[in-house]
Amino acid sequence: MSCCGSKKAAKGVFEPGQDVMQRGITYETIKEECLAKEKLFVDSSFPPCLTSLYLKGSVPNKSKIKFLRPKDIVKKGQRPVFVEKGINYKDLDQGDIGNCWFVVSVSSVVAHQKKLVQKIIPSGQSFDEDYIGAFHFNFWHYGKWTEVIVDDYLPTVNGHLIYGKNREQPSEFWSPLLEKAYAKLQGCYQALNGGKIQSALTDLTGGISEYYDLGEKMKIAPNLYDLLLNVRKMNTLIGAAIHRKNEMLPLKETKRENGLYEGHAYTITKVAQVELNKKVHNLLRLRNPWGKGEWNGPWSDTSFEMRNLPADKKLELEVVNAEDGEFWIPFDEFVSNFDEIAFCHIQPDAVVGEIEDNKDRENWFVTTYHDAWIKDQTAGGCGNSGYEDQYWKNPQILAVLSQKDKDSDKCTMIVSLMEEEKHGKGNKIAINFDVYKLHYPVNAKLTRYNVRKQATKQQRSEDVYRFDREVTYHYQLPIGYYVIIPSTYNPGEEAKFLLRIFTKQKISSSTDMINEGTVEEPEFEAIYNAHANSENIMAAREIKQFLTHIFFREYKQRISFNLETSRNLLMLFDKTKSGHVTMPQMKEGWEKVKEYAKVFMETDTDNSGFLEIDELSQLLKKLGYEDAESLLKILKLKFGGLQNVFTFIDFIQIICKLTLILETFKEHKASSFGTKEVAEFSLEELIESCLIY
Repeated sequence: MSCCGSKKAAKGVFEPGQDVMQRGITYETIKEECLAKEKLFVDSSFPPCLTSLYLKGSVPNKSKIKFLRPKDIVKKGQRPVFVEKGINYKDLDQGDIGNCWFVVSVSSVVAHQKKLVQKIIPSGQSFDEDYIGAFHFNFWHYGKWTEVIVDDYLPTVNGHLIYGKNREQPSEFWSPLLEKAYAKLQGCYQALNGGKIQSALTDLTGGISEYYDLGEKMKIAPNLYDLLLNVRKMNTLIGAAIHRKNEMLPLKETKRENGLYEGHAYTITKVAQVELNKKVHNLLRLRNPWGKGEWNGPWSDTSFEMRNLPADKKLELEVVNAEDGEFWIPFDEFVSNFDEIAFCHIQPDAVVGEIEDNKDRENWFVTTYHDAWIKDQTAGGCGNSGYEDQYWKNPQILAVLSQKDKDSDKCTMIVSLMEEEKHGKGNKIAINFDVYKLHYPVNAKLTRYNVRKQATKQQRSEDVYRFDREVTYHYQLPIGYYVIIPSTYNPGEEAKFLLRIFTKQKISSSTDMINEGTVEEPEFEAIYNAHANSENIMAAREIKQFLTHIFFREYKQRISFNLETSRNLLMLFDKTKSGHVTMPQMKEGWEKVKEYAKVFMETDTDNSGFLEIDELSQLLKKLGYEDAESLLKILKLKFGGLQNVFTFIDFIQIICKLTLILETFKEHKASSFGTKEVAEFSLEELIESCLIY
């Protein structure tokens, strides 16, 4: 056959080479032109010919393949329909290509994200009214939703669909057309042959994926089932896969005696616990994307457990005794047989009606960065021996975690690094990222030489560079400043990437390190929380650490506030004499410290960092101490040292002591004696006052 069929069939509205995705041509534009010219659409950018099926290698049944529109595929007397009786998660069955990972992902989204399905598969499309031979779908593609338009020519052999189909309702075509649109996004159908569940889930939802390895059974967390129960509260989709045990065999699924298939992926459609004979059973419901081929062990459709399960429990589990590819399996059997679980957490812009109505669910906050590894600039590699300096050239993203999770003393942070693939070429670069916790805010990027003093690398269970499109890790971290460094394994490897940060609380972030300038309220709170105790209060030692930290952030000067100064400030800020300060009190106190710093810097005209005796004299007079000479003698004796100079810390202590003395004097003021005021103290009051100062 001709590559694109007959000339008549191949003639379309748009000229060859007009890629509707790249040129920004919309479905509405195509529809308007097709209706005006009374022609059916032919997609010349993804034409109905063999190049859309395979980019390389031999094409099976090449001579028998024909591209037909749905009206020529359905049985005689039938009419094709786009959607029949609603979109159901059982509508897409896998065909003759290894894309079970895509099929199970579609099933999972359709089963659990009804509103999101309307975004992926826009309504109002049909083979009847205003039919133009074109259909459109939406996929999340590296940070944005992208419309993909295809014609409805589908590959067939002997009039039957080669790839995805609906076996139960063969006249329904939304699922094979969605599969075609995804093949176009990836470059061709061949690009769908083998893939990751988490990749498809991300493309269908815009969510962030996580991979859980079940390969080493002894290392599986004892609370994994609880995790599966709870992740649905965070609006998460789940799939699972069994690896091929013999990699030398052709890329084909192999059936086990228990009915499961190696080299195959399944959707986890439900997680449920059921009580039977006074024992609680942890169960999972799975679906085979073929629409057939089920587990035949305990809790399967015809098992002893199911036959003896009361009718009300069967109704609760929605048990259907049919060869439909869906089955229940005990959790322990699932763990024994499966090798990986894929999670996909849905981000806020995909959260819709049924999620918002459920008050038990929480939504993620998402921070997104698009960037690239560029040779000799930002492609530093992983820092292996001989390339240690190169590693620090990689992009560095600062994330400030300022609020703890609800009902937790830590902050959840999920980081996802995604390499941008080239159509049909897969992932040729191994990628990973590191997370460092800063000891204090810095205004320069981390380097080989400063990292030991300034930051600590956050450890995790796995630290491997992988040839996966997306690498994701889940962290539980204390409040603080963190730097994320994404990299390729080898230096000089170039690629674009997308980095996303999912958190339960809002964060601030930047591709620059801390900039100079005023500390705004969210950052103040983050620094305060980093140093306050579990009751969120501060005593002298906490104030010392806090002020050293925040002063450097505000002024880029490393001033070490000593314990004595912190005690003086505590007495000044603590009006209730409780021995500690709260965040509001510390906010007020910090404003006073900034006022002191401003006055000190204005007086230190030569920028020496010290006040000489005459400068201190002028300053005291500015502050209202007219009789400064007699006061200076005492201050010189206590703070001046041999050089008769005063540091900023000395100045803070002087101000604190003078302020406290004046406040105490006013409290005990009794009378005036000539031009002098007199205060009266008992011995106990005098001792108390002296200890405060």
